[in-house]
Amino acid sequence: MNILSQLGTYLTDTTHWSGQDGIPMRVLEYLEYTGLALLIAVVIALPIGLLIGHTNKGATWVIALGNASRSLPTLGLLTPTVLLAGLGLVPVLVALVILAVPPSSPPPTPASGTWSRRSPTQRAGWA
Repeated sequence: MNILSQLGTYLTDTTHWSGQDGIPMRVLEYLEYTGLALLIAVVIALPIGLLIGHTNKGATWVIALGNASRSLPTLGLLTPTVLLAGLGLVPVLVALVILAVPPSSPPPTPASGTWSRRSPTQRAGWA
């Protein structure tokens, strides 16, 4: 049997579409984990981003930390958290939250090309 026929057999078997271990329940579980990780990442990253965007203080450290965390592979994040916290929701959420925070780039400076394309009010930080 090749892999496609095995997949077809699995997906057409009615026992895989019902009960607590069925495909719909697994999809809902996946969406729950993803939504919770996204919510936690927004709660962490949005205030920090707003603070840095308005004050420009600590941007170098936050950008370096965010970019360093993005360079770690998912398995590299998941392995230590499983070893420390055990199996369950916590290791998955830790890995997903770290990977959900977007990579950053430094703010534009007068020497960069984006600065010169800004209006005076944008340069002053009013827009």
